[in-house]
Amino acid sequence: MLGWLFRGWLAGIAISTFQLGLSMVFRSFALPIGIGLCASFLGLAFYVIDLGMFFPHTLLTIGMGVISQSGFSSLFEHLIFLSMNLFYIIVIMLLAILWLKKEMLKANHSR
Repeated sequence: MLGWLFRGWLAGIAISTFQLGLSMVFRSFALPIGIGLCASFLGLAFYVIDLGMFFPHTLLTIGMGVISQSGFSSLFEHLIFLSMNLFYIIVIMLLAILWLKKEMLKANHSR
């Protein structure tokens, strides 16, 4: 039960990081929501062709065992799941920080 909860929490943070990055780049409300919705459907397609670990919106489905209900069978699968979530969280955070620095430099030069 705790493993299921932790995997869902971690995958939720990865998706939230992705959505927060989109919200910082696109200042409208609807566009990041629409991109997130399309990414969810794309994530289901990735899950069906067994490439779910390579897309952040599929990690929640995999981690919670929504479709298969089987869970992870080995420690290796747990480690891949953990590493992919951390990879997405770190990469998206770094890209968001770089984007914010660029925007701050533009704002300082326009004064």
